[in-house]
Amino acid sequence: METPAHLADLVVDAQTAVQPLRRAQALEMRRMQIAAIWGLLAFVVAFAASLIFFAGADNVPMFHSFPEWEPVSSNFTAQTVPGEVGISFQRLADAFVAFLRSGDSDQIAAASRLLSCAMIFIAVGFTYRNLLLEHYEVHELYAQYEDFKRASQTRMHRISRLLVALALTITNYVLFSVLWIILSQIFKEFSAPFWSAAGFSAVSVAAITAIFVYWSLTVTTRHLVALGLLTFITGLCASFALASPENGQQWWQAAISRAGADPRVSWLFTATLGSVFIIFVLLWIDVDNFVRLITVQGEAQRALTAQATGGGLRASIQQWINTHTYQIFRALYFLALFGLLGVGFVRTDARDIGTLIAHTGGATSAIIIFNIVGLFFASWYPDPVLGQPFKRTSLILVGVGILSVVLFAIGVLNLTGIELICLLIIGFWLYLALENLLIYVNTLALNARAAQVSAEGA
Repeated sequence: METPAHLADLVVDAQTAVQPLRRAQALEMRRMQIAAIWGLLAFVVAFAASLIFFAGADNVPMFHSFPEWEPVSSNFTAQTVPGEVGISFQRLADAFVAFLRSGDSDQIAAASRLLSCAMIFIAVGFTYRNLLLEHYEVHELYAQYEDFKRASQTRMHRISRLLVALALTITNYVLFSVLWIILSQIFKEFSAPFWSAAGFSAVSVAAITAIFVYWSLTVTTRHLVALGLLTFITGLCASFALASPENGQQWWQAAISRAGADPRVSWLFTATLGSVFIIFVLLWIDVDNFVRLITVQGEAQRALTAQATGGGLRASIQQWINTHTYQIFRALYFLALFGLLGVGFVRTDARDIGTLIAHTGGATSAIIIFNIVGLFFASWYPDPVLGQPFKRTSLILVGVGILSVVLFAIGVLNLTGIELICLLIIGFWLYLALENLLIYVNTLALNARAAQVSAEGA
């Protein structure tokens, strides 16, 4: 058989060409094997624990309710809700106590969810990024390879294992809860004998543990931002679905944070935003050195422009911004994150102006800051760093954000509408900025390696 004419110029050294593929295949097999081992371990642990949980029950239902999602009037003493104003921790602690009692609730869903959360926290703590160096090398992401090689030796990396495990546990909690509710609607009134119920519980725990372990072995920076967005979306959606009307109004008729005011789910709203905060702090740690790199390059190019434009107050201000860009960007990023954290943790009272500032001001500052950062990147960074397509997209997103504010001002959108639009813009822009940043730094690293090989060959 002849080679197609349009493919004749491709590399003909098949042995050399297939080596990266073989390495990638070997890496995937190792991931699958490690995930399978953890899944088997999770099955054994979950089966034994389920036998204990379901002891004395002849027939175990799939699902009837999760203890911590019960109304305040439920029989669980952990559901007593104090009148909270200011920073809220008590409801979070109460819900955690109720969650720990899920194993005694005689239902497959609650027991397996409790066991899956425990197994995922342990498994991710052991497996987080264990194969990431190989992943970066196989896929020729050399900038991330070198940066992670240095970071993996630090204490912060060990701490990040626990932080990511906590964030993944919260994500699993929400996703697994929703999954069991859907299954209970598909298999209505499903129940199983004692041994079968333990088997169903163990299989579900093993499957979800294997999936999370497979993911955690090669968590890239892109995966972190995706995890943050997934946790944010699923956690808020669960809060919205569970929120009860207040004064005759649904949550969407007021504001997003109204869902967090419901005593049944205020802890879920708080835990979601706390988890997102952790993930995006770790995201900054991942890209910190890359942000420094492009900032230095941007400063150098802007300094030449500033010299050409002469002196004066405007030039002095521009020079100060040029030399403090990294510090400004870092301060804005964390100010926005703390603003979102305030939305989740602060309960407001009209008589306490401090709570209103921390809660409402936090949400407003987060939205405004990301719009400012979008304009900053679009107008300040030179083309070689991020490029015109990214700049144009940033300007369009900022324009959409401004338009939504105008529509809110004239009564076309309510507060919930503008909040949802702005959050979607923030998520999309953040992912887009990260993609551009990683492509740029990895291209620099790839070119540097090619130049080094060329110099050694000469």
